[in-house]
Amino acid sequence: MISERLKLLILDNIGCAIAGARLKPIRLLLEHLLEISGRGGANVLGDDISLPASHAGYANSYAACLLSFDDFHVHLGHLGTAIIPGALAVAQELGLSGREVVTALTAGYEMALGLGEAIRPTPAKAAQVQSRQPALGRLRNWSAPSSWAVTSSRASSRKTVELCG
Repeated sequence: MISERLKLLILDNIGCAIAGARLKPIRLLLEHLLEISGRGGANVLGDDISLPASHAGYANSYAACLLSFDDFHVHLGHLGTAIIPGALAVAQELGLSGREVVTALTAGYEMALGLGEAIRPTPAKAAQVQSRQPALGRLRNWSAPSSWAVTSSRASSRKTVELCG
């Protein structure tokens, strides 16, 4: 059941990345990434460009979130854009199977959900942070996606590399 749900999340993320790939911000990013890294072994979704896995994962993640149609967790935000593109790019570059990708992404989602819930503050702490909003500028809601997103993306990508041998 988990693997079936994960397959739907992968398809959703790929569709969102393909849709986002047509927008101007991603076109500008791709020009820059090609300039600094050249071509590589992982595809940019919705385009005929291939980049090194780290840059393809970044570009696909950015494209997938541009339209905000990607998967959403009520407390943690858009998990798939943090977890799926990097693992897919690494898996493609290493030539892994679909089963291995699902295993790696399961590790990434488990990390995101566990860590995200662990660092989520109590309602009282969130209210305290939000009460300081004018002093903090752009902060509107208590969220620490960079903490769980970076760690979870790394976990799924690392698991992908481990599966390679």
